[in-house]
Amino acid sequence: MSGQQGKKALPEIEPTAYGDALYKVLGNAARGVYKLIARVEITGRENLPKNGGYIIVANHTTELDPVTVAFPAFVNGALPRFLAKDSLFRAPVLG
Repeated sequence: MSGQQGKKALPEIEPTAYGDALYKVLGNAARGVYKLIARVEITGRENLPKNGGYIIVANHTTELDPVTVAFPAFVNGALPRFLAKDSLFRAPVLG
């Protein structure tokens, strides 16, 4: 039997212009906070494509890794999307 039995399916969410605008506002706010708590030095930004998609993969060592990995892409004008396990999206506040 599947371990998913009895769990309610998460809704499918499609990106919208409003959602992207909100993402940019929140991303810029997070960017400011991140710069306050960490010294930021980005190298190799020129290697990120300006158009089209790409995948960034990281080996997590801290809880800040998703923000750290997304930071250069966001600064470069991309709106990073994240892949995470199902239980993370069911957590209060994060979900």
